[in-house]
Amino acid sequence: LAVRDPSYRKHSNELTNRDNDINEFKPLVEYLCNKNYKVLRMGKKMKERLDFNHNNFTDYAFHNLNSDFMDIFLFYASNFVISTGSGLDAVASLFRKKKLYLNSGELNSFNFRLNSNISFIYPKKVFDSKKNIQLSLFDIFEKGLDKLTTYEDYKKRNILFKTLSPVQMINATQEMENFIENGYSEDSKRNNKLINEYLFKKYKIKINFHWSNEYLSQQIERINN
Repeated sequence: LAVRDPSYRKHSNELTNRDNDINEFKPLVEYLCNKNYKVLRMGKKMKERLDFNHNNFTDYAFHNLNSDFMDIFLFYASNFVISTGSGLDAVASLFRKKKLYLNSGELNSFNFRLNSNISFIYPKKVFDSKKNIQLSLFDIFEKGLDKLTTYEDYKKRNILFKTLSPVQMINATQEMENFIENGYSEDSKRNNKLINEYLFKKYKIKINFHWSNEYLSQQIERINN
């Protein structure tokens, strides 16, 4: 589990929407531990520990064995990776580990040719704080929010990011588990094809990764309405 948190800003002086509170992931970690996964929270110089105790969980970010070499080994030994889109998860790509991008908050990444190791993306919820409405994927491209690169750019446009609910995080992870066992479901392939073709037709945006099926269903409902 690779979750970027606000302590990174102390070293970069960067305000960002990529940060997350690790304790918002607590129900997800509990779900995985109860399924007998060994869950390792990765990172260095993090703001705070995850307030959770379980024999299957290690807050490795605060462990005395934390080292660059151990980081590499643990990604190599992992079954899959859940990441908010931190640079640390790039190590997993060296070993072709499958990744779930969960609660990511960098909209300009939608324009990147992301590598095939990213199996699913379920981004943060995006709101227009002035109008108090949640924006769809299509609103993001319609308003050019995918072109914004800094925290101040979003602030000027009254754009606010909110974390996914615990249920949404768990649902996306269950989809990831099913993918590892059985590949993409027919619904996932069909819905991704529908959305990505729509994005190309309307905005000339080429997407080469899979959105989480739950996130896709929300966007298809928007098309149908």
